[in-house]
Parts: sequence; C-alpha cells; structure tokens
Amino acid sequence: AFSIANEIAPKNLLSTSAGFTNTLAMITAPLFQPLVGILVDGFMSKNYSALNAYQYGITLVPVALIIAGVLSLFLPEKS
Repeated sequence: AFSIANEIAPKNLLSTSAGFTNTLAMITAPLFQPLVGILVDGFMSKNYSALNAYQYGITLVPVALIIAGVLSLFLPEKS
C-alpha cells in the first residue's frame, strides 16, 4: 500500500501520502474486529453452531481482500 501511495502522490505530498496510508492501515483493525464479532453474534443468534458462526463471520476478511483486489485494477498508472 505504501509503495502504491508513494507512486501515485505528487512529490511535494509524499510524506502526507505515507502518513495517510499509515492511518488507514492502523484504522482497519479496530474496525474489522468488532464487525467480525457482530457477524458472529448475529449468526449465533440464528442458532448456528459456534464453529459455523465464526467461519461465516470471518469471511469478511477474504471478501475485503477481493474488493481491494478489484479496486486495485482501477488505480491510475504513473506516467
């Protein structure tokens, strides 16, 4: 992520770009952990077994990776 951010950003904004990328990287853990917990709790309330609830809840991670992969196809090329 850092190399992509530094490749896309103008030279006078490289430090800002690295800082913003670092901020986004650090924000994902506090956001994803409760989301997985909410999903697991939701599946548990629908009488799924604990194992199945966890497996379905953690699918948020590969789904996010797939979305990130698709979005990376739309990144501009540096000329």
